[in-house]
Amino acid sequence: APLVRRNHGRLLGFDRVQTGILHRIEALHRRVARLERLRLLSAIVTRLAALIAAAVIMDALVRWPMPVRCLLLAVGLALAVRWVRRCVERGWTDLPGPSSLALRLERVEPSMRDTLASALDFARSGENVRNALAAEVVRRAERETADGRLERHVRPGRSMLLASVALATLAAWGAAITMHPEATLVGLRRSLTPWTSDQWPARVALHVQAPPRAVARGSSIELVARVTRGNEPDLRVRASCTVHGATTGERIL
Repeated sequence: APLVRRNHGRLLGFDRVQTGILHRIEALHRRVARLERLRLLSAIVTRLAALIAAAVIMDALVRWPMPVRCLLLAVGLALAVRWVRRCVERGWTDLPGPSSLALRLERVEPSMRDTLASALDFARSGENVRNALAAEVVRRAERETADGRLERHVRPGRSMLLASVALATLAAWGAAITMHPEATLVGLRRSLTPWTSDQWPARVALHVQAPPRAVARGSSIELVARVTRGNEPDLRVRASCTVHGATTGERIL
């Protein structure tokens, strides 16, 4: 009985190793999860912003009628919901657990092959407290991972890059709203709420100089129109002159 108590007490000494290996893998798993979710959220923001920008630019060029804009909005929403749901499942529901992470680390770290995942299972189940061989496996894993070699395999570069792209996309939208607030807001309302009556500003604007209110009979009337926005080479302006409610003449300027 005294021998059993001494052996049991000696095996209980590996409880510190169990806590260490568990904390190391779980902390690494939390870091991987944060980076993966950051990558997915950044991709969602970037793609949605790009999709809305494409819709606004196409509408500005083509000036879709309301039924077409409603159809495009419905198709875009269906695709966006499906894609966002897939990203949420990958980042939250189907994210690999610590055991899967340990298996992946074994493939990239030859010194931990057939050791890390087993040590994690032993430590989580408490088998290393009851079995000397399991305790040795856990202790070896703790010794091999003490130098931080596992952390070197987690590279945040891709997630940081996508986050930077998402911030740049949002900054571009902010600059567009600041520099061209009227056109940007009209485009957003036409694309996201196509049932509204918002209209794009006219591509061509004319400033017509008012003719004199009274002229001598038989004299010519000078009509002057100046283009203030747009400069289309084939632009033609049709002017009509009305006297006492009757159209008396029409010519091309």
